Amino acid sequence: MSDSFGFAASNSQLGPYQVSKSGQATVPEREVTADAATGQTSNVSAANISVDMEARSQIDGSANHFRANTAVSNQFLFLFDLTSPAIVHLTRSVGNIAVNDTPNGSSSADAQLLFTGPGLHFERENCLFCGTLTFDEQFLLNPGTYTFSALTDGNIVSGNPFYGPAFSSASLSVNADFTTVPETVPEPRWVAIIPALLAAICCAVARRRYVGATDRT
Repeated sequence: MSDSFGFAASNSQLGPYQVSKSGQATVPEREVTADAATGQTSNVSAANISVDMEARSQIDGSANHFRANTAVSNQFLFLFDLTSPAIVHLTRSVGNIAVNDTPNGSSSADAQLLFTGPGLHFERENCLFCGTLTFDEQFLLNPGTYTFSALTDGNIVSGNPFYGPAFSSASLSVNADFTTVPETVPEPRWVAIIPALLAAICCAVARRRYVGATDRT
């Protein structure tokens, strides 16, 4: 059996965006069904980036002298220019799970977040069987060009004979809040000089008064 699906989309506008796709293949005489699905929801504004995405696949049934494979991938990519310093607060999680008990079979799932730019390299990738990995990080960003990318994918290779089910799932959720750092206004030099001038004037007046008192004696 064979079945495939593909979908690619680009969005140059800020605001919410959502896309999903699924596919299924069945061989009734072998009582085997394979399906895969992926979905992504994002919302991008000048002060926030939020992304939720998943990729999952599954093979059910049992058959001799038979193989079934699935592969599904989901990607998010956002490039932007930062014109002034800002603090970014990154939160949420990445997670995956993969199960395949068939002889000579394998399942894999991967969830990865990568955020790079001038002086910044932030990466979160969950290891298999590690469950869900959460993160809560803050970074000071300098002006420049930044790349914000996320990936979830899953693959299943069945063994022969195949005795299902085999399953793979990867999920990623990230929220990035950006706060502009106020520019520091340098203090004028004359503000710091005034106390020194006042002190010098006071010393001069005190000296003149002392000299006058000496002359009268």
